[in-house]
Amino acid sequence: MTSPQVPDLSNLPALKPPPGVIPDFQHASGIANTIIAVNAVFLVLMAICLAARVYVKIAIIRGFWWDDVTFYISEISVAIAVEALCTTAPPNPSLCSNDYKNTIAQACINVVTDVAVLGFPITKVFNLQMPLQRKIRVSAIFGVGLL
Repeated sequence: MTSPQVPDLSNLPALKPPPGVIPDFQHASGIANTIIAVNAVFLVLMAICLAARVYVKIAIIRGFWWDDVTFYISEISVAIAVEALCTTAPPNPSLCSNDYKNTIAQACINVVTDVAVLGFPITKVFNLQMPLQRKIRVSAIFGVGLL
């Protein structure tokens, strides 16, 4: 008993194209270039905002707080993510994506933001004027975020 021949579905359309449209799978147009352009513009705007914030913190306020550190970490994370997505040539050169590097970049960003979101309230709880046992209980409530 032989198995039936299965066609290569990657070269077949899912449905018939709309009237007047001729499918071209070899030169498919997409929005990848538009997405790259928009990301590039906002990355430049983000860098300008970062430079302005650093200038204000150094020249005018002369001090840094926890929000500055988290802001800088997020800026660096976004820059690393963009670099990780666009450094190697993917199988389809019209796209700027690499699944492995994308997953690693997202995981790093998630870990950093989770630690920041969890760590900030717990450090503030231990600065409150309350008994140590109550501080531990309140911190444990915030610690549920680790689950």
